[in-house]
Amino acid sequence: MAHFGLEPAVAFNIATVVVQLGGSLLIILNRYTWLGAGALGIFTALTIPIVHHFWSMTEEPFRTIAFHTSAEHIGMIGALIVVSILAAYRNGSKVGLGPIGGRWGDEQPSPTPQSFVKTRASSSR
Repeated sequence: MAHFGLEPAVAFNIATVVVQLGGSLLIILNRYTWLGAGALGIFTALTIPIVHHFWSMTEEPFRTIAFHTSAEHIGMIGALIVVSILAAYRNGSKVGLGPIGGRWGDEQPSPTPQSFVKTRASSSR
């Protein structure tokens, strides 16, 4: 951690282990999944400007490697958001899921083409 200018290095090392193991454990146990995914997402987002700051690097291939790693981190943050949404859905939460706050599947089923044709035919008589 001292290599990246984070002092005291021991405290940052301990915090890194706690966030990574704690967040992963919360997700695996499906307890406060949003908190675990959020902690891991924030941690992952912070590594981009601290460690993988490709915009200020001049040496190749380090610049390209840092860029690709940053892009992977952004994808991982998106995956953590999906994990939070799916965990909320699985646990029965209706907050922010589906159409207008409902859960997916709560909406009325879409008419099938056959039922639409039958309805149109019966209404025209």
